[in-house]
Amino acid sequence: MVRKIGSIAALTLAPLTAAAQGAPVPNPADPKAAVPAAQYRSAFQGYRPYREQGPGNWSETLRNLGPPWRGPGSQAATPKPPAKPAPQPAHGGHK
Repeated sequence: MVRKIGSIAALTLAPLTAAAQGAPVPNPADPKAAVPAAQYRSAFQGYRPYREQGPGNWSETLRNLGPPWRGPGSQAATPKPPAKPAPQPAHGGHK
């Protein structure tokens, strides 16, 4: 019974495997085999050469940078001025 099912499955699947193979691949050793045309693309396509730039306006550049950077966490490390304690009456706690 198992052999019969196996042979039926093989006969059923054989045409499907043949259809999945597609067109035959030409023999690479055949000098007359058709090949797609070679395409050349330059590695420098779209390359723009370096252009030297002038120094520009330094004062404008420094103004655009903003405040000086003091390192990681510089905002948290900036000390805040101590808060003034609430005024207390002179000698109020002494009797």
